[in-house]
Amino acid sequence: MKPNPAHRGDPLFLADLLRLWGVKVVEMPGWKDWGNGDFGRIQGVIAHHTGSNATSASYIARNPRLENKLSSQIHLSRDGVATLCGVGVAWHAGKGSYPGWPANNANQVSIGIEAVSDGRSPWPDAQMVAYRKICAAILWYLGYPATTMHLLGHKEYSGAAQGKWDPGGIDMGQFRKQVQWYIDNPPFLKKVVSGMNLDDVRQTFVPRSDFKDKLGNFILHADKNSYLAWQVCLEMQKRQIEMQKQISDLQAAISEMRK
Repeated sequence: MKPNPAHRGDPLFLADLLRLWGVKVVEMPGWKDWGNGDFGRIQGVIAHHTGSNATSASYIARNPRLENKLSSQIHLSRDGVATLCGVGVAWHAGKGSYPGWPANNANQVSIGIEAVSDGRSPWPDAQMVAYRKICAAILWYLGYPATTMHLLGHKEYSGAAQGKWDPGGIDMGQFRKQVQWYIDNPPFLKKVVSGMNLDDVRQTFVPRSDFKDKLGNFILHADKNSYLAWQVCLEMQKRQIEMQKQISDLQAAISEMRK
């Protein structure tokens, strides 16, 4: 799968794309035929929280508060599972505006992600990692960077118009930086160093050692050992300062005795 900036129409690519990015995906029966009309150009993503720590995917797929219509294409559980609820336009953004986005009409150009949260409880790590990956995957496929032109929190779009504050507890500026990191470093791409894959097994250069490991693990070992060496240096520095103080105290005592 490659980026497709020319994409137009419903995001039927979501299931394959998110799995490629390492996200656990559940496809709700009929999701590819469900929505409130068809997409044209998709501008980006709007991030939400559901308002409860127990909101089901079926609720998002057929929201009783919206006449059982689709209220977001993606439901993201607390344990990081993305359920695809529909593929057409969803009623998730509502009234609002933001520079570069259509006023009161973001539904027609955005994919909504409803992350299960009351907005106040701590966000589980698994959910947050999946949240970033999902946003990054969609923007990567559409050829967009993680800027406000393509990734907003609902609170940024509808805060003034509707008093929305979701997703609660997430700094969207920092969130976009984290999403951009994934766009720049897609997890499915194998990293190559000097023509070697990080999964390649190599033997250590340590004399008289036949130890072998993956190249990537050697890098991690080097990172760990440099940290441990730094800690040892700090401890030695601390002891040196203590010893210097003891020597100074001893010299002062000897001088006092000679008086």
